[in-house]
Amino acid sequence: DKMAEKLEKLVAKERHLLHHVSHEMRSPLARMQAIVGLIQSQPQKQEQYLQRLESELVRMDTLVGELLTLSRLETANVKLEKEPLKLVPFMRNLVEDSQTLAEKNGQIVDLVIEKMPEDAEILANESYLYRAFDNVIRNAMNYSPEGSTISVNIKQDSKHWLIDVTDNGPGVDEMQLPHIFTAFYRADSSASKPGTGLGLALTQHIMEQHCGKIIAENVKPNGLRMHFVLPKK
Repeated sequence: DKMAEKLEKLVAKERHLLHHVSHEMRSPLARMQAIVGLIQSQPQKQEQYLQRLESELVRMDTLVGELLTLSRLETANVKLEKEPLKLVPFMRNLVEDSQTLAEKNGQIVDLVIEKMPEDAEILANESYLYRAFDNVIRNAMNYSPEGSTISVNIKQDSKHWLIDVTDNGPGVDEMQLPHIFTAFYRADSSASKPGTGLGLALTQHIMEQHCGKIIAENVKPNGLRMHFVLPKK
């Protein structure tokens, strides 16, 4: 019975994913088809339409890339290659890389290190872990108003390294909060925002591959906090 139940859930999950993949791909394909028609009927505007066509192709490429990554991470027998990684310099580089986009948005990404040893080390796949944190920091910038500060806080307890990313956005409806790590799930607050709907699902899988977890919670008076937990050993 347990095996049948598990298989049923897996099949339902696959159908859910297939439905959303076909939907997500249909929209840019339809737009590309329309753009090709416009180029044929209005050749004098070819350059303008080619730029729009390129944007749609980039979106398709991003979607396919994230789907392949998600498929790899969801395959239980595929483990990420990991090496010792110094956490504090890694987070400094990550925040520094985020500053360019933050400045463009009139925002600041502020790194706070609380009683963390400089040589704090974890066993990690640096590329994937970078992607997990980058997804969340970019989301925080995307949902926070101009002039706001996105806070990245690193600390520890007896067994874990703890990293919080807190934004100044509208937060997420409490009923929708448990679902935001589901592939293609888009909360009401993200309806008008660009994206594939796969970023947080990828982040959760990457954290699981590092024996860690990510928790989302609303903060008062407004904003969302993403709480990363990574084991020390």
